[in-house]
Amino acid sequence: MVRRKLRSIPVEEIDVLQEELLGRASQLVEAATAREAMQARAHVERMREVAAVLFASEERHLRQAGLRSVERHAQEHRRFLEDLAVVGEALTRQGEQALVELQVADWVRTWVDAHVGQTDQDLERLPAARA
Repeated sequence: MVRRKLRSIPVEEIDVLQEELLGRASQLVEAATAREAMQARAHVERMREVAAVLFASEERHLRQAGLRSVERHAQEHRRFLEDLAVVGEALTRQGEQALVELQVADWVRTWVDAHVGQTDQDLERLPAARA
């Protein structure tokens, strides 16, 4: 299981997408823990799709609000998407072995704790916006 967000984000689009990403992250952790490589691969792909849309929205809103943390966000976002691609490719090539070698469940939990739990605190400062 992945920690759920602790706060509401004032931009509805970001709030909804973040919930979806965290739900997918939980599903990926469950699949990785159960060593279900095919399911994990599907969750990785869906996470990449959702994350790309979420991250673009976060970065756009941070820029519009003039928050300097946008560069840190963008860097962490790029790295996460790159790492997800590596995990997806490894799952395709190695299946269950990749889940163990890459410690996928731990990696996802660590990223969520660091990014959503800390970096995303800046999102609370965004002006409210409805989707």
